[in-house]
Amino acid sequence: MARRTEKSELDQALEDIGEAKAVLEEAYTPESSREDLAEAIGSALETLEPYEVAEVEEQDETGQG
Repeated sequence: MARRTEKSELDQALEDIGEAKAVLEEAYTPESSREDLAEAIGSALETLEPYEVAEVEEQDETGQG
């Protein structure tokens, strides 16, 4: 069951990456305005936001990171 969940999560992540890439590629034209490009970047970042990894420092037993 865990393997199926990991596969579906990976499939979703790959789909989201593809969507973000498509948005960026569509906006990347000589005719694009700064506003168009900023909107595309914002949309791509929003799509990928769930995959951000919080930077957490784990401390060992001595209290050092």
